[in-house]
Amino acid sequence: MKDFIKIKKIKIFYFSILFLVIFLGLDFFVYHMMTNESFGLAKAYESISFSQTIKPFDPIEKSEKISEEKSRSSDLSNADYRFVVKLPDENDNNPKTEAESTAYGPIIEFKGQSMYPNSIVYIEINSNKIITSTTSDGNGDWSWANYAEPLENGNHTLEMYNISPFDVSGKRDVFVEKYAFAVNSVASSSNFPQQIALSGLAIPYKELMGDDDLGDKLSDGGSGSAYVFQLIFPVKEVFDPGETIKLQLLFKALKKEQVSDAKIKYEIFRYTDNNFLTEKVSDLEDDVSLGEENSFAKFIQLKDQLISGGYVLKATAIIDGDHYVQTQRFSIAQKEVMKIGTMVVTEEKITKVMTWNILAVLLVIIILTMMIALEYRRFIRCAPIDEDFLKQKGFLS
Repeated sequence: MKDFIKIKKIKIFYFSILFLVIFLGLDFFVYHMMTNESFGLAKAYESISFSQTIKPFDPIEKSEKISEEKSRSSDLSNADYRFVVKLPDENDNNPKTEAESTAYGPIIEFKGQSMYPNSIVYIEINSNKIITSTTSDGNGDWSWANYAEPLENGNHTLEMYNISPFDVSGKRDVFVEKYAFAVNSVASSSNFPQQIALSGLAIPYKELMGDDDLGDKLSDGGSGSAYVFQLIFPVKEVFDPGETIKLQLLFKALKKEQVSDAKIKYEIFRYTDNNFLTEKVSDLEDDVSLGEENSFAKFIQLKDQLISGGYVLKATAIIDGDHYVQTQRFSIAQKEVMKIGTMVVTEEKITKVMTWNILAVLLVIIILTMMIALEYRRFIRCAPIDEDFLKQKGFLS
């Protein structure tokens, strides 16, 4: 065995293995120093095997119970409502009464023009029985996307109520338009959301249609609730692992002396590169009591170890059987370890580099071990003849 080890080629093999083992040790040490976590072969295997046990799907570490805050917005429930509807075009002999043939995808960004700038726009999608709201900008433009509420194939109608921010002599104007469109997920583009300019899809709107929409509720005090529900998200759209997100939930009653109980459901979805939802990863609930105007705060803490990427938060307030929906997209950044100039080194990048280093080193070690084994086998079968033995036989002078 000593003669075998003395062979120059074998010495090179052994020194190579020793160097690679030292390199692996440095890999583990560097990862531990940067992240303060141990790094082993099991973690290396998980990081390249796409195992879902690497990090949990659910990004929420904990959430505090919802708490009520002091309300600062204007009261809408003390005024009577007067509906403002566009007059039909007398020169239009064939007014549109149903959805046009153009098919849109299930995730749509609706865009419209309100009559009153910086005002509340109340949206009711009749086919999905959902109600939502947004705010128009200084030019009266508004938009809303149903990120977590995909529409089914078929014809749909949408009613837009633009509530005036001012009341005159106890009356508040509500500008109303109704739109019709069609959804066909097969015929539409694969990229979502698709944008719809609602101005060209208007159809005649009539009050008191008997379908218990917002027009019925505000005109004759119909059954059910009538609230504006707004979800105020932090200004930032990208959050770090372990960060706490504060949500503000605002409720404004549209009917006088309205008191209701609400169940608020929070659902978080992941979405793919084409902005289409994949799976639901979180599900929380709260129960609150509502008056004419309420403001609540909800704190949600993210986990320190979680899957980075795009998410959608869907908040649904169920009030007297009506579903008020708000959605908000956000992203979770990769965990930052250090910065080198303008380059950001994340934990995921370090893990990937370490993993492939370990795999490459182990592969080389396996190859060198096999080569040593084959060389030793050849040495045993064809061992070199001892020099003293050759002298005794007279082969060497």
